[in-house]
Amino acid sequence: MKELKDLADKEKSEMLDEDFLETTLYPIVDANKAKRKANRKRKAVSIITGVSVGIVAVFGVGLGIIVHQRYAETYATKKSDISYLNSTLVSTQLIGDFNTITLTYETRRNTPVYFSVYRVEEGEGWMQSLSLKVIVKQDYKIDEIAYLDQFEFLGYTVHYSAMKKTDASTEPMLYGYKADAFIDTGTERYVMEYVEFRTEDNYHFVEYLQKTIKQK
Repeated sequence: MKELKDLADKEKSEMLDEDFLETTLYPIVDANKAKRKANRKRKAVSIITGVSVGIVAVFGVGLGIIVHQRYAETYATKKSDISYLNSTLVSTQLIGDFNTITLTYETRRNTPVYFSVYRVEEGEGWMQSLSLKVIVKQDYKIDEIAYLDQFEFLGYTVHYSAMKKTDASTEPMLYGYKADAFIDTGTERYVMEYVEFRTEDNYHFVEYLQKTIKQK
């Protein structure tokens, strides 16, 4: 555990920030050490559940600085739903159920600017979450980010940067994966943060996209 904390202190671009480690992940691990030999599977699920509780706060900060303009002066936010979201999209659509969908719109014209979408799913030994902005206003400016890798998806280029974390102090070992990605279809833009925690060293970012975003 000390090794993971030292790594978090040294690197500014950590997937798990220091406060999150101290207040959420470490207490869960420590509380279960005594029970590790008796019930390893139950402790692993406990760790992942704890991670999912804090995931909104951790990654909401990142998305908050990606898209920015004079928000208070011209924009407002309200709850939305998958039907209205998909009705505004031209090239693609979202599939599945989501925990929250909100719409940021231009107040003067009452026109959509972007949707904020969040979903978290978990099971025995795994957890996945997606924080997504779907930008539908063509002239809405976002920060330009230099992504490290790319792959083709639905005929579009997915630009992304990924990082991995391993916590060897837990038993079973806990593996973490985070990907920041961007897709421009020409009619809508996707800015996303995907997070996955597992007790096995394998990740499913591409498969997750295939289940979440489809062509119209």
